[in-house]
Amino acid sequence: MPDGSVRPHYAALLEGFRALSSAEFRRRRGLIELALRTQAITFTAYGDAEGTEGPFPFDPFPR
Repeated sequence: MPDGSVRPHYAALLEGFRALSSAEFRRRRGLIELALRTQAITFTAYGDAEGTEGPFPFDPFPR
């Protein structure tokens, strides 16, 4: 929200993130990245003349 507060329906999600240590958050993010790589989940940017595929960018923290 413009004032920086969390919308009520995201409050439980925020509390879940707050309950994680930074090490646990990094571990889980690593597992997500590993799953995306092993399942070959990629994307190709439009306008890339070479059609190069890259890893799918994923941020576990919704913004």
